[in-house]
Amino acid sequence: MQQVTEAINESISTLTEMRQIISPYLPPPVLALIQTIDHHPQISAYIPHEPSITILLSIFTIYTFTTLVKIFSFGGKAIEGLDNDEPEDNVLAFVHNQQQHEQYKESVILFGPCGAGKSLLFHKLTSSSSKEMVQTVMSLKANVMIQNNCRLVDYPGHAILSSKLPSLFLKGKGATSTSTRAIFVVDSTKSLSEAGSVLYSLLTNQDVVEGWNNNTHDEKLNIVIACNKSDISTAKNWRRIKIQLKNEVDKLKKISGSCDNNGGEMDGHGEDGTGKDTGTTSKRQFQMTGKGVDLEDLSKNGISGIKLSFMSLSAKNGDGMKELEAFFTEGKVLADNSSILKSRR
Repeated sequence: MQQVTEAINESISTLTEMRQIISPYLPPPVLALIQTIDHHPQISAYIPHEPSITILLSIFTIYTFTTLVKIFSFGGKAIEGLDNDEPEDNVLAFVHNQQQHEQYKESVILFGPCGAGKSLLFHKLTSSSSKEMVQTVMSLKANVMIQNNCRLVDYPGHAILSSKLPSLFLKGKGATSTSTRAIFVVDSTKSLSEAGSVLYSLLTNQDVVEGWNNNTHDEKLNIVIACNKSDISTAKNWRRIKIQLKNEVDKLKKISGSCDNNGGEMDGHGEDGTGKDTGTTSKRQFQMTGKGVDLEDLSKNGISGIKLSFMSLSAKNGDGMKELEAFFTEGKVLADNSSILKSRR
């Protein structure tokens, strides 16, 4: 008992010394607050010795403990798919696994930048429930669902994974891709620089473009550019999106052309634009023909096997979902149409 009493007295003495050391460096309002706390009768009843310093140390201890718990418990696990391997090696793990074990006739690829609304759209296209809201899935692995003999692949929008995206569109030369259509989701309320980069990377991938250009089955890769979040007042309609995407792709085409003329690669990066060597250099890039990019007719740029169409969409309130579901389930190619955007034409 005596040892406990001595330990308590020593702790009180330490707290008193700590208060005396820091007091000269504290501003008058803080000193006044400390005196108020120390002389408050209700606080003193529970903490009789140095209550202000005891409270501050308790708050600091709790904060430090919770911070350490977050670091050690969730560090490295906030985004699924990292594990011990490179994320680009894991991104298609679910796709390859389902390809081996489940039957389907064709695939639809859902892709686009992070935050465009792919997770909610994936849920709406594969679930009978339209009321349940879905938050953005921060995953480094593609999500897969098979419905009516059609496989929908939700490809993550992280830039570090963009180098694996073209493999889902390969055609010919022994490729086993069953993807004849895709949905490119963009956020119509934000800048389109990242979306333009994703689209440009796909349209200049030599294996993808040549595979579809040389396709002997009269098939085209039909890509619907879904301009999502049309329900927001600041959203741009699909016509404005088309113009801005064209400008972004044009800009990247000019930069690539000037780099080729100088005998260098574009920004010295691989195809994913992250600075990591992906094995894809400017020598493997498909060089678009023509002065400007024509998103309405890509054959003018030497890309005859890929067709783009645009639509305004709100995955949240359902505007345009019927047209998109028809494209997903039946392969009905959409003509550019803004009639679904009721609030702005």
